[in-house]
Amino acid sequence: MRTREYFESQGIDIVKINRGGNVTFHGPGQIVAYPIFNLNYLNKDAHWYIDCLENVVINVLKEFGIAGTKKAQYRGTWVGENKISAVGVYLKNWITMHGLSFNINVDKEYFSWINPCGITEFGIASLEAYVENIDISKVKRQLVQSFEYIFNIELEEASQDILEKME
Repeated sequence: MRTREYFESQGIDIVKINRGGNVTFHGPGQIVAYPIFNLNYLNKDAHWYIDCLENVVINVLKEFGIAGTKKAQYRGTWVGENKISAVGVYLKNWITMHGLSFNINVDKEYFSWINPCGITEFGIASLEAYVENIDISKVKRQLVQSFEYIFNIELEEASQDILEKME
């Protein structure tokens, strides 16, 4: 087991947060999507929301000819016995926080340093194992389209002015 000091010496931050899902990793080679939705306007159901996040990734995988699935006992999206996308959310007054991470071309060694999502009996997958020459910008576009389809919404890119106001 690695210590906090070891991770810090590697430039890796350990952050305690308020989302569900146990320990996870966010880093290079992943797309991390943390949508902020008001479920009062979509569906006031946390399980529905998590199912939708899993379906967003399943739809993207389908675009690459990959059968993504769910496991009844574990959240996230799976390819066979390997987890390719983790889900962890927090809701307050039906406003969503946190979301999902999708392994695209991630160095899976990072996952050997932790017990990802508290799961020990299954492996970790990355899209690069199934698709050659992945264009991560294409995957991001497909992810946005899948969010729009699954949630029946239209997303727009935030302007620079809005982003600067958020800082």
